[in-house]
Amino acid sequence: MTNFKKQIFAAITSVALLANVTGSAFAATTSVEISGNGRDSVNDATVSNSSTTSVVQNNIADVNNNIQVNSNTGGNRANDNSGEVYVRSGDAVTDVTVVNDLNRNTARLDCCTTGGTNVKIGGNLRDSDNSVTLSQDNSKNAFQTNVASVTNNVDVDAKTGNNHANDNLGGSVDVRSGATETVIGLFTKANDNKLLVGGGNSAGAGDVSALVMGNGRNSTNDIDLSMTRDLNVLQSNYAVVTNSVDVDAVTGKNHANDNSGEVMIRSGHALTGVLVDNMVNFNAAAVDCGCLLGNVSAKISDNLRDSENDITLTLDDSREVFQTNLSDLNNDLYVDGKTGNNHANDNLSGDTDPAIHSGHAISEFEVRNTGNTNTFGTSFAMPGTGSQVNLTWNWASMMAAFGMSM
Repeated sequence: MTNFKKQIFAAITSVALLANVTGSAFAATTSVEISGNGRDSVNDATVSNSSTTSVVQNNIADVNNNIQVNSNTGGNRANDNSGEVYVRSGDAVTDVTVVNDLNRNTARLDCCTTGGTNVKIGGNLRDSDNSVTLSQDNSKNAFQTNVASVTNNVDVDAKTGNNHANDNLGGSVDVRSGATETVIGLFTKANDNKLLVGGGNSAGAGDVSALVMGNGRNSTNDIDLSMTRDLNVLQSNYAVVTNSVDVDAVTGKNHANDNSGEVMIRSGHALTGVLVDNMVNFNAAAVDCGCLLGNVSAKISDNLRDSENDITLTLDDSREVFQTNLSDLNNDLYVDGKTGNNHANDNLSGDTDPAIHSGHAISEFEVRNTGNTNTFGTSFAMPGTGSQVNLTWNWASMMAAFGMSM
């Protein structure tokens, strides 16, 4: 059977957002030192480092595909002839492919602090008052949202036959209908969020060292160190996919009446294949930054008598990841495959009786729904589509499985 595309409709919609945010907040080493100051001196150091990265990626897609195909062949008339009559309808081949590929967000963020932090109060004379206040705050916010509404309406009428050969005198009458071959593929892939923080490099912040040592008597020494990292990830998807397929595949409906001579009527095969593949709502977040800080070292030593020394360290590393999916998939498939409905009446035949052969009516359906997947860890691999845009059906092997032949 000749396999060609009678009708092709491809709707491809792609919306992708890519964010690549690099550059660490505190890549260099932070060093704060109060040392070598005379007695009765008052020394203060206040350092504040703050970095905020916010990534917002939003996609909204509304796709409506309405396809109506009428493929008709036949409707021939051969009446009131003398001699042999031969009527044949060609094949009605319809191939419809709809591809919707939309709403992808991809973001890559580097980890925060990679340098070291060194704070030292040392070598100050008696009665000095020394203090260091160091605050480092790193905040990263990633918001990835997708909303997709896809509606595919496909209505195919494929008809062959409806031939008439009546009231013919003479030789044989041969009426044949071609085959109807209808292939419909609907492929929808929507709402894919990917977030990579760290890129597999787990080099988090550097070492932290806080030292109070070697200060004179009656000195007052304070170190207040606060380091905070916040990572907030929100990934959300909402997909509504409606696929409505209505196929009328009809072959036959031939008439050969009131003929003299041999009469042969043959209807072709009505073959219909429908594949619906929906892949919606995938979230993947990989966070691989190691811990917030490297080795933490705090030391108070070798200070003279009556000194007052304090080190306060506050380390806060928080992660919040929210992944949500909501999908509403509706697949309505209606296929009416008909072959036959031939008429051979009131014929005066020769040596053989009128013969009528109806073809096979074969309908194959496959519906795949994949979606609502959340992945969180240090690595990820998004599942790939198993769909093929160029949809073909091996009718010969399919019919062989049914014990039939072309």
